[in-house]
Amino acid sequence: MTCRELYEAALRLVCENAENGDVSDYEDRAGYILATAVTQCAPLDALYRKATGGSAVPLPMGVYLDLDADFPLSDIFSAAVLHYLCAMLVLDENEAMSDAFFEKYTDAIALIQSSLPFVGESITDRYQELI
Repeated sequence: MTCRELYEAALRLVCENAENGDVSDYEDRAGYILATAVTQCAPLDALYRKATGGSAVPLPMGVYLDLDADFPLSDIFSAAVLHYLCAMLVLDENEAMSDAFFEKYTDAIALIQSSLPFVGESITDRYQELI
């Protein structure tokens, strides 16, 4: 899946398309919004890849993500990032719609987090030092 496919899906979800009007402002902002989402989701993506036996991959951490590039996160993040993109694209025009999409984004991220398996780690007993 490419970032452009996510962008075009976001346009459809916010009831916009290039045939019915000028959406160049959305396209101009989409690369920056997607870069923000990828940066925010990168730590969780690394945990998800580790938990599912996937290999770690270097993710782009710049301020802009080319729309023609492949979506860099694991596929499970595509729906969450799609909702984030929708929320940010309409933030200034329709706050209620933006809030609804942002809630879907946070729910999707929470679902991914809750699906990760528990990882046990050893701890150090520092309370014995205080006695």
